[in-house]
Amino acid sequence: MNDRRHGPRTRLAQTIVVVVVVMAVGDERQQSGSSLEQGLFAAGCDDSPVVNLLPRIVGPMAGAYPAWLVGDAEWAGRNAWAKSLLIVARDAGGPLELRGHLVGGNAVLGFQKEYGAPTIDALRIADPAKVSVRPGGASPEEMAKYAFLVMSINYPAPGCWQFDVVLGSRHATIVRVVR
Repeated sequence: MNDRRHGPRTRLAQTIVVVVVVMAVGDERQQSGSSLEQGLFAAGCDDSPVVNLLPRIVGPMAGAYPAWLVGDAEWAGRNAWAKSLLIVARDAGGPLELRGHLVGGNAVLGFQKEYGAPTIDALRIADPAKVSVRPGGASPEEMAKYAFLVMSINYPAPGCWQFDVVLGSRHATIVRVVR
């Protein structure tokens, strides 16, 4: 019998849905691995506080003294790069090291210092003040207080990502929920 509920079209549609679901689950496991699945949206994962310390220069910044991150928290795809700006307090002084990992997993972020540069898992800058860019509208006083570091970040998947910032003898953590 080929009634509407159990006809060939219905069976075909059900088969297609099952195949698509199986392919999507298999593809997700193949690309992301169990560590990404564990930390995708870890319980209790909250973005770092967002402040607007420099509204004339940049948008809202996630973090707290001595480091803040400006950038999109929307996942653009596995091989996409998110242009970002790390702002550090110059009075903290010392070399900078920035790393990132998935909360509850072992996946790490990829960084590029500039477009086309090799992907690295830790951004190290001996003197952030020397490589700082000058955002439009930044006053001499603001430039004396902060260093502005442009970079690109590769988020392997959506999820709860923790940035570990070491600036001289100071340590800061920035958490971003990337959806």
